[in-house]
Amino acid sequence: MKKRPLIITSVITLIALISVPLTMDIMLYALPNVYSDTYYGEMKDKIDLLKDKSNKRIILIGGSSVPFSVDSHYLKQYLPDYNPIDFGLYASLGTNMMLDIVSKYIRTDDIIIITPEISNQTLSMYYNGNEALKALENNKDLLFNLSNKLSQSILGAIPAFNGEKMSYISKNNIPHPEDIYSHDSFNEYGDIKVNREGNILLGGVDYNNMINLDTSIIDKNFIKYLNSFNDKCLKKSVKCYFRFSPMNDASIINKNNLENLYNYLDESLHFEIMGDPYNAVLEKEYFYDTNYHLNTSGVVKWSKQLIKDIKLTLNDSSPTNIVELDKPDLINPSDDKNGNNEHVHYFSYIENGNNYFDKVITHFKDDVFTNSNVEEITIQSNIRMISDYSFKDSKIKKIIIDNDYPNTIAVGDHLLDGCNAYIYIKKDNYTKYKTSYSWAKYASRIRQL
Repeated sequence: MKKRPLIITSVITLIALISVPLTMDIMLYALPNVYSDTYYGEMKDKIDLLKDKSNKRIILIGGSSVPFSVDSHYLKQYLPDYNPIDFGLYASLGTNMMLDIVSKYIRTDDIIIITPEISNQTLSMYYNGNEALKALENNKDLLFNLSNKLSQSILGAIPAFNGEKMSYISKNNIPHPEDIYSHDSFNEYGDIKVNREGNILLGGVDYNNMINLDTSIIDKNFIKYLNSFNDKCLKKSVKCYFRFSPMNDASIINKNNLENLYNYLDESLHFEIMGDPYNAVLEKEYFYDTNYHLNTSGVVKWSKQLIKDIKLTLNDSSPTNIVELDKPDLINPSDDKNGNNEHVHYFSYIENGNNYFDKVITHFKDDVFTNSNVEEITIQSNIRMISDYSFKDSKIKKIIIDNDYPNTIAVGDHLLDGCNAYIYIKKDNYTKYKTSYSWAKYASRIRQL
């Protein structure tokens, strides 16, 4: 058999290299949308609000703490000259991506309040191409109109994104979530409208995501980016502010550093910080399912303080007569003992403070499975939190989650670190977990039972 001339082989290779990404790009636009009903689907509505040219606007920018902390109806009532826009969605998108998008729609006389969660992810140049593809599924024109690094990340994520969409389409299993993390949960301003009666976290705290107030959590490049964004705002006579997001008092590991953090930001930013940072620290009873998400009582309290802070910057002395709601009690674990207890004789239960573990098991230590021979476990609905690294150095291959409500189990960013396990979900809950606020980060490791 004759060998192909080198030039022909090179041309064939080049065509293959070009055709694969080209095919991926075509698929990106050809495949039907699958995330429209999910939490990500709200991004389209938020961008539509930015495109609206009527009236002056107050634009709140951040992660999910923004829609979970504000009721913009109050802003419209007490600041009637402005249209509020809640432009917060998901910390995993990256604060810089949210600012990139807003920068394309800012108009003279806008007031922009940048209020990311106080964490090393949201106060950095972090971004996630796969998350961006989901959120901008209905606004593909913006995908390659962001900063160069963001666009490159998006390009690299297209194959995996298309593969995930194909898996939904081929199984006729398009996500239609019915819990709070869905498109239907937002109001016309972009806030979460679903009533949240109290704090559903174990002990009122997400222990996997404690809040660190050290200045080291702030990326200096992010500070430069914020100042650059402010320069764009100034050119259009837009006033820009930084404001602390709500923080669960019981989750802060170094509360004494708050003043230092404030001073560092005050010295580094070329624009003002709005409000007193100590007003951002609220009691745990005001939170819902993370250390940054407020329940309904917390929203009323937070919205009232936000309006008062905005009025101070506008020299508006009118009263803000919002009646605050009573601080709700913590929502305790269910006393329901129904479940598979066939192995109960292998466990011993102890009393720990106010938690009686012989009554309802709500948590297990992060070293329980270290070096054990267990290969499969089932997490039942009584478990309210799974600590990071709980399966590190274990032989577990299969983690079955038997819980219909993903947001009732608190998980962090390192759940599967140090193990080869996959998460298995029953069919009815499969897409719930794949698109859940807390569990979506593990989508590539989630399988259907």
